[in-house]
Amino acid sequence: VIRQDILRAVGKFDETLSRGEDFDFYFRLSFRHATAVLHSRHVLYRRHENNTTNSYCGYNAHADVIKRSVRAVGRIDAFANPFSRSELRRGLARIHFQYGYVNFWNGHSLEAMKECALSVALGGGLNAVAYCMASAVPGARHILDGVKRRARPAAQTEAPRPSDEALIEVPAE
Repeated sequence: VIRQDILRAVGKFDETLSRGEDFDFYFRLSFRHATAVLHSRHVLYRRHENNTTNSYCGYNAHADVIKRSVRAVGRIDAFANPFSRSELRRGLARIHFQYGYVNFWNGHSLEAMKECALSVALGGGLNAVAYCMASAVPGARHILDGVKRRARPAAQTEAPRPSDEALIEVPAE
């Protein structure tokens, strides 16, 4: 629940953003006002195949919102704790790799290569290098998918698909 005077001071969702409007809003809110962490779920997202979340947007909205917030308020987290440039670089490297990983498995090789290269430039690990190189090889996704299928038990032979798990559970470096 947000008081109306606070909502007016923070501003509403930025409708110029095609993705991440909620992240941007909550970042702005937390930088100006005290926030609390609730360790239970209070919001449900309805997910279906026509959701904006499930459609390809062609840019890394998560990284864009974080960069935008850092430009606006500096390197301060939602609880007013400062963080270092190297922590920011590591976080952005991870976000760029995750987006590149999902794009690789969804057949967007150029976007995957660009995001993995950004991850490498920010200090990302060997996974970022490997996916960046694999993205440059035509047909690599199909070859690697075949290798993954042969390595999995028969019950788990479905092709990788975008999901919240794909963004969170990235193979260890």
